[in-house]
Amino acid sequence: MKPIVTAFNEMYSMPYELNPFFLIFLSYGIGTASTELVKFLGLYRYFEGQNYISDQLTQNLGVLYFGWLIRHSFMGGFNQKLKYQGKGQRAKLEQLKNDMTYAEVNHLIAFVLLLVASLFFPLWGASWWYVLALVPINIVFNLYLVFLQQYNKRRIDRILPRN
Repeated sequence: MKPIVTAFNEMYSMPYELNPFFLIFLSYGIGTASTELVKFLGLYRYFEGQNYISDQLTQNLGVLYFGWLIRHSFMGGFNQKLKYQGKGQRAKLEQLKNDMTYAEVNHLIAFVLLLVASLFFPLWGASWWYVLALVPINIVFNLYLVFLQQYNKRRIDRILPRN
């Protein structure tokens, strides 16, 4: 238990460059820029049809509970493009799916970037306990959002043929 407490104490005494929440937002910003680069290079279509986990595994991992938490907390206000109300109109659903794919790619790039970068944090003075504590934060704030976007895109795909 002591290494975990040490890791969290270290998080709060770190310079802002290694603050986990700063890193999450920074990685997302870099992910957004990288997503634009992916679109420019013509690689974006590759990500549109990807499904990394099934609906059942999404449920088993608690991603849907996390989605509920996002919708009912301050985090729900971050990306207003991903809100949809009203009847399922084809054009609106397709645009929502495109916006979800964009957010998914952003978070996927941010997840990989922060995961790889965290391996180098000990070179900048962070302990391995800090890195191990950062990994679950990265999973929750990036990878779970990728899985949530994919789940919601699959839901839209089930609705679209009916319209």
